[in-house]
Amino acid sequence: MVELFLKKWLLKIYEKNKNSSIVCSSKLWTDGHHFRHKCFEMTKKLLDGYKYGDPVEQKLKWHKDYRYSIAVENCFV
Repeated sequence: MVELFLKKWLLKIYEKNKNSSIVCSSKLWTDGHHFRHKCFEMTKKLLDGYKYGDPVEQKLKWHKDYRYSIAVENCFV
């Protein structure tokens, strides 16, 4: 089942040479989007890297070098 989403050559342990990151699209449609942007602005100076805007490239390509990544998940309450 995993093979449908990831190619076998991607399934490995990557060397982590950076500590922390965050990814944030440019969407501002919902309260959740606004909260994500607020988190992004509060943390981006503390992180080793960040990705902002659209399109956000393949997540594995971006996250594979980082030990930790802040993820502000979508929700509907």
